[in-house]
Amino acid sequence: MGQAADPMNRKKLADALRAESAAKQAKLVDKEPVDKEAVKLREDIAQTRASMSGTIEELHGKLNPTVLKEQVLEQFHDASDKIKAELLEAKEAVKQEVKAELQEAK
Repeated sequence: MGQAADPMNRKKLADALRAESAAKQAKLVDKEPVDKEAVKLREDIAQTRASMSGTIEELHGKLNPTVLKEQVLEQFHDASDKIKAELLEAKEAVKQEVKAELQEAK
């Protein structure tokens, strides 16, 4: 995930620069006064796009089939190791009980 952050930051920076450029262009169109509210809306839209783009990238990383497979396999191995340890412990307990019963029976 650390590697994915760098390209996302570059994308956000590029989107922010595009938004800034669009705002500047909007102010310079035919050198006519531009409605400040329209400029603000364009900037907000560009910022929202950049934010959504980052969110979509994050979701893509989390929902990547390879990542999901690795997570499931890790959980499976953890559970498997825990069950094996519990079975070994139970096996040893049964052995001790059987030995005690055999000693008692003699």
